[in-house]
Amino acid sequence: MHVLISDILYRYTDNEFVSQDDLCWINKDFKGDRSLIIKEIIRLETQFVKEALKSYYSQLLLKQIP
Repeated sequence: MHVLISDILYRYTDNEFVSQDDLCWINKDFKGDRSLIIKEIIRLETQFVKEALKSYYSQLLLKQIP
């Protein structure tokens, strides 16, 4: 779900198509404020990177256990 939210917000900031329902949600939650939207994109993308690195290193370290 978070990936979809990030995608929608990114498309909004890039002036790409966003559905009317999503525009209503963006205006409700962010008041259409691009700086707030960008901060949310950064927060979500940072979370994705943390999760990916955690998974990668967990798998890498588990392979090293005999």
